[in-house]
Amino acid sequence: MRLDSHNFSPAVLAKIVRSAARNTSFAAAAESLADEAEVRISSRQVGRIAHEIGEQLRQARDRQVEAFLNKHLSPETRNSAPLVVVAVDGGRMNTRSEELGHGPGAHAPAWREDKVANLLTMTHKTHAEDPHPELPRCFTKKKNVVELVKGVAGQGAMADVAESVGEAEPELTVFEPEEDKTTPRWQPESLVSTCQATMESSDKFGPMVAAEAQRRNFSAARSRAFLGDGGAWIWVLHQKFFSTFEPIVDFVHVLTYIYLAARAAGGAGEESERTGISVGTPWIPQDTTPYLKNG
Repeated sequence: MRLDSHNFSPAVLAKIVRSAARNTSFAAAAESLADEAEVRISSRQVGRIAHEIGEQLRQARDRQVEAFLNKHLSPETRNSAPLVVVAVDGGRMNTRSEELGHGPGAHAPAWREDKVANLLTMTHKTHAEDPHPELPRCFTKKKNVVELVKGVAGQGAMADVAESVGEAEPELTVFEPEEDKTTPRWQPESLVSTCQATMESSDKFGPMVAAEAQRRNFSAARSRAFLGDGGAWIWVLHQKFFSTFEPIVDFVHVLTYIYLAARAAGGAGEESERTGISVGTPWIPQDTTPYLKNG
C-alpha cells in the first residue's frame, strides 16, 4: 500500500495536501476531507502533514535552484509542446507573526508582497487573420471596466467614478455587437501547469522560475511567451532569464493605465479637450495591438 509514517497512502496524502492548500483553515480542510473523500483526520494532523510535505517541497525547490545556478540542472523532458508560457505577477497577502508562544489567534498581522509564476505548456494554432478582431464584450460595459480598474488601482482611485456607475449603464460605442453564434474555440488550452511562489525578493524569485523552466525544457518549445503586468521587476526578470520569450503585457493593466491617465488629463466626469477622451467613460483603443507588448 506504500503507507508513510502517517499511515496514509500517497494518493490520500495528495488529497490531504490539496485540501489544506485550498481551504481557509486546517479545520475546514479536515471537514472537506471527511465529506468529500471519506478520510477521517483531525485538523492538527492535517496541519502537521501540510507543513511536513511543504518543507519537503521547499527543500526540493532550493536544491533545483542551486543546481541551476551552478549550471548542473538538466531538463527532465524533451518538451515537444508547441507553446510554452511563463506568466508572472505579484500581489499582497496578509501574514502574521511566526514567533512561537503567542497562543491561538493572529498576532502582529501585516501585509507582505508575494510573487507567483505559472509555467504552462499549451496547445497552439496559427491563423492567417486575427481569430477575434473585436474587443471582448466585457470591456465594452462601463460598469465592468470600472470594477476591473478598481481591482487593479484600488477603491480610492475610482471612488468618484464608482458612485456614478449604475446597473443599467449602456455599452460603450466601440463596435456593433453581433448576435451570439457558436464559433470554434481559438484560444490555446492548457496542457500542464506548475507554479513557483515566494515572499522573497525578485532577485531570489527569478532563479526559482528560471530553474523550473529549465527543468521542463521550455527553451526547446517552438513558441514561447512571457506574460506580466507593468511591474518593472517583472521585465527585469524577463530580460535576464527569458529574453527569447515573446513579451506580452496583461491587457487589464494596460486598460487601467489608459483609464487613469485619461481621468488625470481631463478631470473626473468631463470631456478632455486636450486628449479627446471622455474620462467619465473609459476610452479603449480600437487597435489594441501596440499596447499588448512591453516596450
